[in-house]
Amino acid sequence: MNYIEKIIQKLNTLDYFTPWHDILLSDKTLGYWEKILFKDEKLCNEFGQYFDVNNVPFVIVVEYIDSFFRYAIEYSKRKYEIQDKIAKAYLVRKLEDDSQAIQKELNKKLLVSLEKNRELINAHLLWMQSFIAKVKGEKVSLELNATCCTIGKWLQENRDNPVFEKINEKHNYLHALAQSALRMHEKKEYAFFLLPYMDIVAYSYTIRDILIHFYFVEHLDSIYVDPLSGLPNYLQLFHSIEEYGEEMSLFVFNISEFSKINLVHGHKKANKVIKEVAYLIDFSDKISAYRIYADEFAVILPTQRRDTVIKALKEKIEAYAFEIDGIEINIRIYGSVAKLGKNVLEICEYGLIASQKQRGFVINADNIDKMRIKQFAENISFKQKLRLAFMDNRLILYYQPILDLKKKCIEKYEVLIRLEEDNGEILTPAYFLDTLKKMYIYPEVTKLIIQKSFTFFKDKPYIFSINLTYSDIKDQDIKTFIVTILKNNPTIAKRCIFELLESDAILNLDEINEFTSILHSYGAKIAIDDFGSGYSNYDLILNLDIDYIKIDGSLIKNLLTDHKSEIMVESIITLAQEKGAKVIAEWVSNKDLLDKVQMMGISFAQGYYIGKPSDKLLTND
Repeated sequence: MNYIEKIIQKLNTLDYFTPWHDILLSDKTLGYWEKILFKDEKLCNEFGQYFDVNNVPFVIVVEYIDSFFRYAIEYSKRKYEIQDKIAKAYLVRKLEDDSQAIQKELNKKLLVSLEKNRELINAHLLWMQSFIAKVKGEKVSLELNATCCTIGKWLQENRDNPVFEKINEKHNYLHALAQSALRMHEKKEYAFFLLPYMDIVAYSYTIRDILIHFYFVEHLDSIYVDPLSGLPNYLQLFHSIEEYGEEMSLFVFNISEFSKINLVHGHKKANKVIKEVAYLIDFSDKISAYRIYADEFAVILPTQRRDTVIKALKEKIEAYAFEIDGIEINIRIYGSVAKLGKNVLEICEYGLIASQKQRGFVINADNIDKMRIKQFAENISFKQKLRLAFMDNRLILYYQPILDLKKKCIEKYEVLIRLEEDNGEILTPAYFLDTLKKMYIYPEVTKLIIQKSFTFFKDKPYIFSINLTYSDIKDQDIKTFIVTILKNNPTIAKRCIFELLESDAILNLDEINEFTSILHSYGAKIAIDDFGSGYSNYDLILNLDIDYIKIDGSLIKNLLTDHKSEIMVESIITLAQEKGAKVIAEWVSNKDLLDKVQMMGISFAQGYYIGKPSDKLLTND
């Protein structure tokens, strides 16, 4: 069994490839990999077409390629190159298919009651046609400003419209994604283009569906009925909420990962699931159900019996076997419940997010207040800003110099991350790092910082340090990435230091020492950062094989006025000497402090007096 056959055999054990087993793990696929990895890269286009014609979703292909290169580590530098070429093959056919599908929708006759709004209803599909034409290289006019296109102008004039919020959010996201996607396409990063492009197409159809639904219910006699499920819709829900008091409660629930059902099986088959969920909800004189939109449902039920009713409904839906293409699937739901009252729907919507995070546990949202909802909305907006910054390459590196106190010159730099706003303003990590760490893109940001640092310092003589967290070290994917980049860049590896906070370092000594041994085997070094902040456990640090100790700035800044700080710093210097580690003083802000730390025998100094963080390096002049 050869090398690639062994990798394919490992992939065979991953359950999520099972529906496409005959394509992804076939002898034909094996043959493609053997030729592609050994430089016959023209086959990437044919490889991509092979997946496409066999209806393997692109998101599955991306996961498949990622999984392949986790095992083929020595070829991992070529992952994105191969992925982009396969994505390009997908893109050629997808653009044509989408264009034809959109044109078919545009040619359809609308209900008589909708025809007078035809231009608005079809506005974003027409915009989508222009977007596709631009991507294909045609000279077309494409409005990328969210406030200047047809829908954008309509939104400005219809802020009181009941669907304003739903459309406005999706419309703004669509235009932001479109701008980022076009930049990705211009850089020929087709995989990064294709994933947001699919969201753009979905948003365009969703906006059209919302408008059709709005005008449909506005003009038909049955304006309070959802046409797909047959349930009362959100308009009827608003009326029902006003009719009852706290003796009734509102239960709102969503289908977990319903977007994947849409993506993999298509909208028509996903709609069948919606209809069956509606059918499964039990009705009685005191229980009424509603479809709000997409995969979101609501149930009004007696407060006294709500826990029992919700438990039974959840079990019933999750036990039901939904049949798609002859395959039985099960779904999970997540939701929240609150007594009827002011803003109950908004409160339950917030509770939905908490329920999703807790893997479907139904949240009692009675005690959620408006301030928490507002804070959550602001957090969602900021996360979107961070995601777009990552896609636009606006998470940039700054470098702060570290002075060698014996040689009197700059020999080291600490690598720091900054966020560049759309208006050019630069934000420090204090504004975004805590939020970023909770996002799915965080591991990719860590890898991006490491990759950019190695590239930047490749032809420069300086030692450089990169900050890591304990979660980075626990992440096997990041650890593998670090090992790969150290292995592939042996000269640069010897100039690289990885910094770890003292509070992180003591979480698992065995794991940290194992990671340190890996770094040392490639010539890289490790530093303990912010040592001396709070309560420092010297015994634990003595058990770590470290190369540098960075004294926390809160001690250094008080050296000239606080005798306790001076004693603490002296003890850390003694500890470092016992460990054979060098000491770096942080927050050196003036000449007197610089003279003081030098007199105490500290090896290196870092702070604003030495140099502020900048996107450019200092000279030793």
